[in-house]
Amino acid sequence: MIGIMQGRLSNGPKTANLDWFPFEKWEKEFHVAAKIGFNYIELVLDKYSDMRNPLLNINLIRRMHLSATTAKVKTTNCCINSIINKSLIINDEMEKIKRILKISGCLGINKIILPLFDASKPSKENFSNLVKNIREIAEEALDLEVSVLIESNMARCESEQFFEHLKTPNNIGMVYDLGNMTHCGYDVIGDLDYFFDLIKLVHVKDKDNNGINVRLGTGSVDFVNILRNLDNKNYEGEYTLETARGNDALNEAALNLRYVKSILRQ
Repeated sequence: MIGIMQGRLSNGPKTANLDWFPFEKWEKEFHVAAKIGFNYIELVLDKYSDMRNPLLNINLIRRMHLSATTAKVKTTNCCINSIINKSLIINDEMEKIKRILKISGCLGINKIILPLFDASKPSKENFSNLVKNIREIAEEALDLEVSVLIESNMARCESEQFFEHLKTPNNIGMVYDLGNMTHCGYDVIGDLDYFFDLIKLVHVKDKDNNGINVRLGTGSVDFVNILRNLDNKNYEGEYTLETARGNDALNEAALNLRYVKSILRQ
């Protein structure tokens, strides 16, 4: 299945960054996603944990479920971007994630993504607490049949060591971001082979040499070889487009989806 990150189907304010949340437009995005041809929208707990985000507002959960169901667009994935600004080892962030787990069944969420960047980037100082909290989240998620997926920019050896500490419970997996990892200079195809059994979701973005998100196929990511390699290995996970909006978010999303489909066996 191919989906798109919440907020990437709406034109935001000129000052908006890529993680801008479409507070006034999130309902419309489900119907737009269906029209363009996406299978799902990856929900986002935005970096600033704004209470207008339906994930934090119980009064909006039913509206979100109704919008997604009416549009026939799934909401299987939820990315917890708030931990990029505030560390996952903080109790407040843990409580937010646990609240989302409690409503996961209402929205059909079966994957929670933990992006370990900036405030939640693994370090010597936070390592043991980070592992402890991820295990705690995974234990609660296991009873709800929800997977916990780790996204990071760690090199292969660092990722391997990190996952060695997270090998139980067995609902922990990996998100691999093609744009980020290419920009870091890693052997992407080698990584995808090495971690294939762990990878349950691929984030699809392209970056130029300066690390700026650009239209798919115009940056440094070797999509043809990477996506065909995954196809040949019978990858059964999902692809989420985490792409730039450009000047026209809907047109940009449609172009990017068409590009990915032209490479994959769809």
